[in-house]
Amino acid sequence: MIPLDTTGHGDAGTYDCQHCRAVVPLPELLDHLAAHRDPSTDEAER
Repeated sequence: MIPLDTTGHGDAGTYDCQHCRAVVPLPELLDHLAAHRDPSTDEAER
């Protein structure tokens, strides 16, 4: 399980991405992390 943001950088309901330091809304988190795992979609997510 990926730990949710407890550092205080993001608002409640967001996650600080460890890959690119973006603050990602939780509903978008799976798609965001999938983009890091799949290079073919990486550019589309930026």
